[in-house]
Amino acid sequence: MFYFSLSLIICSIIFFIGYLVFSLLNYKAKTKEDYNFKNMFMYELNIDNNFKNNIFGNICLILSLFCGAVSLCFVERLSTNGYLILSVVGGIIAFIATGVMANLPLLYLKGHILSSTFSFIFTFANSIGILLYNAFWLYEAPVAYDKSSAIYIIHVICLILSIISSLVVFFLFMNPKLTSWGKLEEVRNADGTKGYVRPKWFVLAFSEWMNTFVLYFNLLLIILVNLVLVI
Repeated sequence: MFYFSLSLIICSIIFFIGYLVFSLLNYKAKTKEDYNFKNMFMYELNIDNNFKNNIFGNICLILSLFCGAVSLCFVERLSTNGYLILSVVGGIIAFIATGVMANLPLLYLKGHILSSTFSFIFTFANSIGILLYNAFWLYEAPVAYDKSSAIYIIHVICLILSIISSLVVFFLFMNPKLTSWGKLEEVRNADGTKGYVRPKWFVLAFSEWMNTFVLYFNLLLIILVNLVLVI
């Protein structure tokens, strides 16, 4: 199970990198502009909201999300630990929600916000599950346990990194600026008229990207968790 899960996670990360590479190159080629992660949404990589305009990137994204979600189903000893179940269920739902969010434009505002919210909440659950699993393992470890052993060190590393990922998602979702995410900056045009542009940091778009990166980062933590369970 470990090696099968590991293979799927590696494929998921490779396909996600492929999604970024194909999508960014395609965006640059068709718009003659650079894509900006700080103020542009994931769905905007599909030029004119057309799936076919970024076909190779979208295929890579679908394969990446599928491999990521399926890989979580094969975590060792999944059925015997509630914290791992929380992490796995959260991760699977987060992958599905991220896939919807990445292809649903703001034209469908309620749907986009709902999928984005689900992505945040369940990525947080995915992180918290990993955090709790490692925290309680370390808490319950015998006093005489060898703290220089590979297993103990991996649990400590997983705990620290899962705390970081949990805090990142928590602060992204609780950012008070999200309540006014659609606010644009007022600019003065050359003819003296007023116009509106996106701010340099468009909080919802940037937060969605950051949350997605955390979700894939958590896959690396799952590798470590799986490794500990089979050592």
